[in-house]
Amino acid sequence: MSGCAEKNRPLDNLIKHTIILAPLLAINTKIKIYSIIILPVVLCGCETWSLTLRETRKLRVFENRVLRRIFGPKRDEVAWE
Repeated sequence: MSGCAEKNRPLDNLIKHTIILAPLLAINTKIKIYSIIILPVVLCGCETWSLTLRETRKLRVFENRVLRRIFGPKRDEVAWE
C-alpha cells in the first residue's frame, strides 16, 4: 500500500488546499465530492490489497482527516459566561 499512498499524496494536497476548505460549498456537497471522487481514487486497486492492521489504520486516519476538514472544528454547546 505504500506505493499507492505515495501516489495519493497530490490528492491529499488537493484536499487540503482547495475542495474541502472552500467556504462556498455546502457540507452535503463536500461529502458527495469525497464519496464520489476522492474515496474511489484512494481505494484504487483495493481488491488486490492484503490489508494489515497498519494499513487499515492509515485508511481510517485519512478518512477522519478529510471528515474533520469537511465539518470543521468541534463546537461545544456550552455558552461562555
